[in-house]
Amino acid sequence: MTDPIIVTGDDVELAVTLKKAGATFDMAGATIHARIVKKDNSGVITASVEQSEAANGADWANSRLILEIPTTETSGITYQGPALIEIQVNDGKKRTWFIDCKLVRGQIV
Repeated sequence: MTDPIIVTGDDVELAVTLKKAGATFDMAGATIHARIVKKDNSGVITASVEQSEAANGADWANSRLILEIPTTETSGITYQGPALIEIQVNDGKKRTWFIDCKLVRGQIV
């Protein structure tokens, strides 16, 4: 799979299926946060955004997340290049996933 491209200043909406030990799991009712961090995980690029189980296309019972980061967060990004999306699920136990992505500057204002 090609790393998702995130355009600065745009709303991010990305379908992600998380897995534990190679299998989907029920994360219904969990608290999930996501943010963008530097590729080497040395710093934060966006604030943490709480994710919604009600997002169109989400199926948390089968660990499918529609990751949403609003333009209010992406518009402040000045960095371009490889980064990570950090996703943290707290369903009684806290677990964190990282997904490679690429940040590019939007040209249409």
